[in-house]
Amino acid sequence: MAMTLYPLLYLPAQKEIYSHTKALGDQLVLDSNGTTLGSMLTACIRPSGIFGEGDEGTTKSMVENAAAGKLRFQIGNGKNLFDFTFNGNVVYAHILAAQALLRSHVTPPPEDLRVAGEGFIIMDDEHIPFWEFACAIGAAVGHPTKPEEIYHIPKVVGLVMAIIAEWVVWATSLDARSRG
Repeated sequence: MAMTLYPLLYLPAQKEIYSHTKALGDQLVLDSNGTTLGSMLTACIRPSGIFGEGDEGTTKSMVENAAAGKLRFQIGNGKNLFDFTFNGNVVYAHILAAQALLRSHVTPPPEDLRVAGEGFIIMDDEHIPFWEFACAIGAAVGHPTKPEEIYHIPKVVGLVMAIIAEWVVWATSLDARSRG
């Protein structure tokens, strides 16, 4: 099995602060990996967008947006692909990593099968347009969005709206900070 190594990206090469902080966390975990007999072994599990039963994040948000009719407004052409990961698969990845780390304490594995000190991207490998997935979640819970009801907002318009919203929040919070 060939393994592709992807570097951790930090600001300024990483443009998103969220992804930057994820890279910092991964580096802390990987730096904690022990190299001496009996020391703690670590590995990073890096799932893509997690969804599934009991999910209080992605799935709940998509259901709420569908119920509120918000899936009728899509930024961009709706063709951007995403790879969601079922939460049961994330759990399974953690179990496999833990088992491999425990086995490594007994018998060090060959270099190409090493888990300790490594990061693993976990996904279902089912690329689907982001908005199509959101609409499928909405439809599954009784809030379908018909394709002819969808308004596509050009990406540049969405970016301008986001910038304006950020400035409004900044300006209104500035007033609140000066009173506090």
